[in-house]
This record gives sequence, C-alpha cells and structure tokens, in this order.
Amino acid sequence: MPKLYFKPLKLLKAIMPVAVAAQLLCSSCHTAYAPSYFMDVPPVVDTVVTTVAPYNVPKIKYGDILSLSVVPLDQMSNLYQAPVAGGVAYTSQTTQLSPPPSGNTFTVDKNGIVEIPLIGKVNLSGLTIDDAKELLREKYAIFYKSFTINLSFINHQITVLGEVARPGNYIMQTDQMTIFDALGLAGDITVYGKKDNVLLLRDSSGNKKHLVRLNLNSESILKSPYYYLKESDVVYVEPSKAKMASTDAYKARNLAILSTVLSFVLIILLRTHTI
Repeated sequence: MPKLYFKPLKLLKAIMPVAVAAQLLCSSCHTAYAPSYFMDVPPVVDTVVTTVAPYNVPKIKYGDILSLSVVPLDQMSNLYQAPVAGGVAYTSQTTQLSPPPSGNTFTVDKNGIVEIPLIGKVNLSGLTIDDAKELLREKYAIFYKSFTINLSFINHQITVLGEVARPGNYIMQTDQMTIFDALGLAGDITVYGKKDNVLLLRDSSGNKKHLVRLNLNSESILKSPYYYLKESDVVYVEPSKAKMASTDAYKARNLAILSTVLSFVLIILLRTHTI
C-alpha cells in the first residue's frame, strides 16, 4: 500500500485546532485592570462630599497592650541608678532616680490595672490615651521636673488580606484610620482585585462578626459607617475572575487540555505517515 502524505494545506488544517486551542488558553490569562476609585464623582473642578463622622475614640480596656516611654528633660536625667522595676529607686539619702524603661510594653489586667516602674499600680481602665497620659503625667511630676510621655496602643491592629500588594497585620497609627489608609499601608489593591466588592469583617456584640460589602468605586463609601476602621477590623479584597483563571489549578487544567489536543494531532500524523 503506498504511503500517504499530507499536502501543506491538509497539514495546516490538522495543526489549526492546536493553534486555536492555544490562543483560547492564553486569552483566558490576560490581565484585567480594575477601574479607578470614585468612578461616580462628576468631572468638575471641585467636588465637596460630607463624610461620616469618626467613631468614638477607643478607651483602654482589659487585655490592651500599651507602649510607654518617659523621657526626662531636666538635669536629674544624668543621675540615674540601675532601674528597679515596680517602685521608686531613691532613698532619703540620695536624689538619684531610676527612669522607667524607654518604650516598654505593659498589659492591662482584668481589673484595668497597669503596673509601671516608679509609680507602681495605676488604674487606666475606661480612659482614653490622652486621659491616661495626663494621669501618668501627674504621677511622674513627683519625680521629674521636665519630661515627655509617649503612650500608645500596640495591640490595636487591622488586617488586610486578599488582592493587595502587602497583605498582613498593621498597627493603627491613628484613631481615625480610614479604609483607604489601610489599603495604602498594604500597598493598594492589585490589578486583580475587585474594588467594587470589598469585604469588611468587624467584631460585633458577643461572639459575633459583622460582615459588610463595600463599593470603593463609589463616593458613597465616604458616608458609610465603615469608612473609618476600628480595632481588629479585617479588610478582604476578593480576586477577580482573571486572577482565578491564572491560578495553578486552572493552569494545570488548561495544560492537560492542550496536551490532549497535541496528542490527538500527533496520533493522526503518525498513522498517516506524515512524520
């Protein structure tokens, strides 16, 4: 029986399905760029939007971790002894003082008490950071003539997950941190993230979580009660379909399909003695 040979046109027809399949598979992985923020803001020179009022300033409570540093500014700062934790480090025979460790952390116990070097136990429960600083200032005034106090929460964090450049936990730098501040810390939403359907998880009463969807493409977000974040809020940016298509699972499936098509074409070519 004579050997059969494909003409160039027939060979092209045999390979065409492979090329089409490859093109379809590659097109599914193209990057889809997300729209910008505030898409519904009119293109005028100046637009004024009244935002929602910030929520109440957080108060110190059980379990909070505070960072405290006291920096003396008078001449007595050169007369320090070795630190003595939990009490005053001077006697009637000396004026040498032991400053509190700089930048140490203290945990508020179940009674709202914090035990601090030099001044001992102090009840800070229910106070704002500013109120607590004033109380500590009064107590430290016994030991220092001129000093500065730095006090802040270090356990008040927000979490940003999903399609952002740097997902992770971030300390709240201010009591008025907005959702855009959080996204800025996380490096902004990637081109694969859905800006019109961002999920926010917030602690509710009891052991409940409040979930809400936010549209960052609309200026209405500025009026949302979730525009300002609270301690322990979780922001999740959902990936788009383009991102899902680029995952390993989809790639593995697409490669399997392509491999099957190539195998089929190869079998045909071998049986017809074209190769």
